[in-house]
Amino acid sequence: MGAAVLAAGIFSAAPAHAALYTPDTLLDAVSSPNSGEATELALVEDACNCDVTQIEKVNTPDNYVIAQDDDLNYYIDVDPSEPGYFILKFGNGNPANNDTFIFQNDPDLTKLVWTAAQLTAEGLGDNHLTSISHYVTYDTTGTTEDTDGTEDTDGSQDTDNTVPEPALLSLLGMGLVGAAARLRKKS
Repeated sequence: MGAAVLAAGIFSAAPAHAALYTPDTLLDAVSSPNSGEATELALVEDACNCDVTQIEKVNTPDNYVIAQDDDLNYYIDVDPSEPGYFILKFGNGNPANNDTFIFQNDPDLTKLVWTAAQLTAEGLGDNHLTSISHYVTYDTTGTTEDTDGTEDTDGSQDTDNTVPEPALLSLLGMGLVGAAARLRKKS
């Protein structure tokens, strides 16, 4: 009993883990001719090779906060939404430079996460890293294209655009651990 109390005391005294998020996958960067809904929708669909619907377009910086985690990744918290894709549109003051960045929202689904290096490597100036004009979130509509570019008619999904669900991977891992324990117990 004393060891359990001591262990609980050590556990509760340990420092909390710092916030760290994994950057999302940058699919494309373009100098967008305009910020119209149809233009941006087409940019995302071209980048992901899938059909998407717009979830939300947020224009006013008062409605969101650009934060940085402990690795200096930029992020916007969109909880409880879990968009599959998003656009970050920057006001960079130079129409020749890329100002629209299309991402696939991968690991931290309630966060839109990017790095300065992702943006600057594609032409955004260092002085515009936080000058977001707006962001738009999207989700897939269920219609996908096969890898040959034709519409999928057989009901199968394009495996190039699917990401395993974390819960499924956890269940698989627990099953493997259970199977290994059972085999060890039999030996």
